Amino acid sequence: MNARITVRRGDSLILPLDHAQWDRRSVADIAADAVAADPVWLRIANFHRRPLELLQRLPPGARVLWKLEFSGYAEGCPVVPASRRIDPREYAEEVLSLPHHIVPYTFLEWNRAELLRLYPALRQRPLHVIPIAQKTPLGRIGRQAIRDMYGIPAGDFVYGAGGNELHPGKRVGEVVEAFVETCTDPSTHLLCTLVPRESATAVAEWSAAAATHPRVHVRIGEYHEWAWMSGFYQAVDVLLANSVSDSWGRMVAEAAGAGVPVVVRRAQCGTNVLAPGLAITESLRDFVSETFVQAVKDAQAAAPALRDFFERNYRTEAVVRRLLTLTDSELPPEFARRSRLLVRDRVDYERVAEVLTY
Repeated sequence: MNARITVRRGDSLILPLDHAQWDRRSVADIAADAVAADPVWLRIANFHRRPLELLQRLPPGARVLWKLEFSGYAEGCPVVPASRRIDPREYAEEVLSLPHHIVPYTFLEWNRAELLRLYPALRQRPLHVIPIAQKTPLGRIGRQAIRDMYGIPAGDFVYGAGGNELHPGKRVGEVVEAFVETCTDPSTHLLCTLVPRESATAVAEWSAAAATHPRVHVRIGEYHEWAWMSGFYQAVDVLLANSVSDSWGRMVAEAAGAGVPVVVRRAQCGTNVLAPGLAITESLRDFVSETFVQAVKDAQAAAPALRDFFERNYRTEAVVRRLLTLTDSELPPEFARRSRLLVRDRVDYERVAEVLTY
């Protein structure tokens, strides 16, 4: 993979450098291009080796946003994304000792509190909070169009689930198993949308699993398929989020922001703290238990208020304004003016929000 990004000098608000770990060019060449681009901000993420080497190559005084993802405390899952043999505590100390203007940020207040507790070096600088922005729904694929793809009658009830099914913290397979074992209503379906890391193996396994049950429907997709996801959220009646390791909870946020009722598994991760009033249950292993049925009712009742909460707090314009406020507080006035000009004249709000996220 060659992750090279080319921009004209001074024409970029944020230039991501965390993808340098996949860039085939030398660190020196990437650093030279970053200096030549002269963005308002360079951006690195988490605790990876090559972006650190890149920062060490840059001339002093670089303006660097440092995205930090805190995934929670699930057994067998990393607390933070990090390269092998990297100690995040030592890494944080080294990054913040560099002769640059390093500005760390994370997605949630809960993430911020846990990161500051685990990695004391981060207390040297303000750790900002910039949430992941909601996307504008697309109407290219409608509710019934997706149901028709899988032979789901218009009046039937559909649970939704999904994520990167090979990530050990997403636990989509548990939802499928529970549905097959406990949901006997012939008018109730489970629609899963999955993004595999090893597609050939995953497609075969999940296709075989779906073929064994007529009411389990699986779609294997790719990242950034927003047209499909917009339709997926329209097609389901309740979204089930079984993740135990997440720095945010993108499907929870997107579904709730679209007004879809969402039931979330209780876990020490971002999905549980995205918004007040989320319907949280201890387990998604029994579709006919009293606690699960009540959680679904709670989710349906909470859906309108949650939709309004996500619109007010996480819409793209609000997130970009947070970035501009951060820039005002961290950089000299000329960079604040330049940032506002870039946003106003040439930069799409959703593109800015995506760069902050990925």
